[in-house]
Amino acid sequence: MSLKPKWLEASALYWALFGLVFGAVIHISAVLALPYMAKNTAYQRLQGILPANSMRLLPAASPDQQAIAFLTPDVRYAVCRFDLTQGPLHFSAKLGQPTWSIALYSRYGENFYTVTASDLKRTDVVMQLTRSGARTGGPLTSLVPVLSDNNLHVVAPTDDGLIVVRAPLLGTSYVAEIETTLKAARCRTETQ
Repeated sequence: MSLKPKWLEASALYWALFGLVFGAVIHISAVLALPYMAKNTAYQRLQGILPANSMRLLPAASPDQQAIAFLTPDVRYAVCRFDLTQGPLHFSAKLGQPTWSIALYSRYGENFYTVTASDLKRTDVVMQLTRSGARTGGPLTSLVPVLSDNNLHVVAPTDDGLIVVRAPLLGTSYVAEIETTLKAARCRTETQ
């Protein structure tokens, strides 16, 4: 026979369950809020060295020097800091190998589109990037990238962010060729 009343056992179970749910809500809220509270993000670091709507080849990553954190030294990166307030963006690049990729990020680091050369089954990429209000269609169809006339049409959920072209090195003898190909990539507003 237990010395504790039954209402005390039920109450303790209730408060333990309440504490777990409340702790989970606080944890999830904190995790979702962190990108918006972060200081010195990749976008902020590149904002000072990259003009809007132009493509730049980042210097090779080394332990002492990285334009963005966690870059790998066996990959070369070209980055465009886009600003869609000036109008739709026209992006073009040649992807040298099937392992090359293009990723689009919001200013808070949210990846909203990624494609590799092997997914596209071609090396020449032409992309038009617009803001979500600039296209017609339903809520789901307006966010799905459309391939028409061999051009990609991507709708961005934000006015500004980054386009990153990632080119893994096949070996040191390919560095010059890869960097030349990345320097040829273009990122500009359609009015330029």
